[in-house]
Amino acid sequence: MKVAIVCDYLNVYGGGERTLEAILEIYPEATVYTSLYDPSKFRNDSPIGRAKVVSFFDSQGLCFERPGGVEKFFQRLVLDCARTLKLPISLFPKHFTFIFPYFFERIDLSGFDVVISIGTIWAKGVKTTKDQTHVFYCLTPPRFLYKYPSETSKRNVWYYRPFTVLLDHWLRIWDFNAAQKPNEILVISDEVGRRVKKFYRRDSLVIYPPVEVFHPEGVNRRRAHPQGGAPEEKYFLIVSRLASYKGIDVAIRACNELKLSLKIVGTGREQEKLKALAGPTIEFLGFKSDEEIDNIYLGARALIFPTPDEDFGIVPLEANAHGVPVIAHKSGGPLETLVEGKTGVYFNNIQELEAILVNFDPSKFNYQDCVANARRFSQEAFKMELRQFIETNLPAS
Repeated sequence: MKVAIVCDYLNVYGGGERTLEAILEIYPEATVYTSLYDPSKFRNDSPIGRAKVVSFFDSQGLCFERPGGVEKFFQRLVLDCARTLKLPISLFPKHFTFIFPYFFERIDLSGFDVVISIGTIWAKGVKTTKDQTHVFYCLTPPRFLYKYPSETSKRNVWYYRPFTVLLDHWLRIWDFNAAQKPNEILVISDEVGRRVKKFYRRDSLVIYPPVEVFHPEGVNRRRAHPQGGAPEEKYFLIVSRLASYKGIDVAIRACNELKLSLKIVGTGREQEKLKALAGPTIEFLGFKSDEEIDNIYLGARALIFPTPDEDFGIVPLEANAHGVPVIAHKSGGPLETLVEGKTGVYFNNIQELEAILVNFDPSKFNYQDCVANARRFSQEAFKMELRQFIETNLPAS
C-alpha cells in the first residue's frame, strides 16, 4: 500500500508535527508533501527527518520539484521578495495565501493508494481519484477564516482590510469546497468536530492526537508522595508558544497580583510584550528541550493553561503525564480531556483564576489519577485507531 501524507507547512515543531511523526511511524515509507519545509526544525533521526519530503520551498526558498511556468513564477516572486526585504522565506507563506490553493491542487498523487492530509486549510484541497482513499485529519478549520483568535491579528489592520475582506471571502468558498474532497474527515476533538459540522456541513469522527505519556522521573517522584504533592513544588508553570491568542497575559496578571511564582517555557512574537507586563515573580525560560521540560515539571505545583477555545490542547495532558494537575480555561479541548477535581480545575476569567491560585493545594490531586488520564491519549492508542480506520475504509479490490 503506497501512502502519501500532505500537510500545510513544515517550518515549526509543535503538536501537529508530533502527530505527523506518529503517522509516519505507522507508514514510514510514506512520501510527505508540503508547501514550506525547514529541515533545521527536525532532528535527523526523527520520523520527519528520515522521511522523503517534497515541498514547494525549503527554508532558503529553493524548489524541491521541477516547477511548471506558473509555479516557477510564484516561487521566484516569493524568493525575490524575501531577498529584497532581507527576511527569511519562512515569514512569507501568510503573505501569499492566494497562491497556495493552486499549488496544492497541482500535486500529482496518482501513484498512491491512500492519501492522508493533515492540517487546517491547504492540505485537504489535493486532488484524488475514486480509486484512492483520502482521509483528512483536521486539526481545526482555519481559525483566521472563521474569526477564532489566531497567531496574529494583522489581517484586521485597517490598511489590509480592503484586501483581506475580499481574499478571505474567496478563501472561505475555496475552503468549503476543498473540505468536500476527502472521503472521510477525522478530527482531534469534539470541539473541532462541531466546527467541521458548522462550517463544512460534514460529519466527522474523533481520533484524539497522540500525547507523550511516559515520564518516569516525574512519576517516580510523585510515587514517593501518594497524595500528589511534594515539598519542592514551588511554582506554577506555563508551556506554550507566546502568541496573543494563548491568553498568557491573563495568567501573568493574576500571578503579578498575588505575587506568585510563575515560570514560562516557550518563545514567540508576543515575548517582549509579555516580559514588559511581567512582575518580579515571573520568569521566562525561553525554548527548552523535551528533556529540560521534564525536569521543569518536577517543581511545578500546577500547569496553567489559559488559552480560550483551544482546538485540543496537548500540553495539559503532557502535564498530567508528569503527574501534574492543570488549571485550564473552561472552553475548548480541555473540557473533553481533563477530569474536573481529579486531574485539573477550570476557570472562566481572571477573577476565578486568582481565587483558584491563592488557595491551590497540589496535595488534593493524586498523581496516579493524572497519569492514568494522560495514558488514555497515548501514541499507541492513536496509531492503533488510525490504522484500523484507514484499513477499514480502503476501497474494495
